[in-house]
Amino acid sequence: MVVKGITPDQFAEVVRNVSTSMYDGNVRVGWGQWGPRLLNRAGTRFRGRVLVYSGRGRGARRSWSGRRLAAACWHVFRDVARETLARYPDAVITTRMARYTAENFESTYPATGEVNVGSMVQPAYLPDLCECDGTTVAREPLVVTYRLRVEREHPREADTGSCGWCGKPTGSDAMPWCSDLCQENWQVLYAAPEPSK
Repeated sequence: MVVKGITPDQFAEVVRNVSTSMYDGNVRVGWGQWGPRLLNRAGTRFRGRVLVYSGRGRGARRSWSGRRLAAACWHVFRDVARETLARYPDAVITTRMARYTAENFESTYPATGEVNVGSMVQPAYLPDLCECDGTTVAREPLVVTYRLRVEREHPREADTGSCGWCGKPTGSDAMPWCSDLCQENWQVLYAAPEPSK
């Protein structure tokens, strides 16, 4: 992420405060081998990451395949960005998904939870990968994650044992589609919205 309008020390202080008050001290700033990568001479624009010390601790997230990571979860980023923008209203945080300011953060951030960070074959969504309560999340098969999306977006189509696209029997309560073709059709029609910039 790129942070503009504050210094790396100010950002690191926010991360420390969020880490100790909400995540048992497991959250940290990832600067890289030589410290923060400054992007201007004034030192008020830099590149950095929010990471965790332990992939088994509070605030960690898993990869889309279920592997433990030293990456901070979706909620950690939210809390760090929210605190940064509350303390420094002129700051701007830019990631691959969105550009956040104090004015647009609360309306922009929720949409990032609907962006597929997995693949078309095995989709994954950041809120489903969180372990921010400090417990190990039992990873359900990804088809179950899709079923939850079908139920949330089209509850009538998600009747037990019927295809969420064509309505034919699937043969299993855990299967939301009767075929790969129906799954692909549903994914294309009901793709996650692009986050607003």
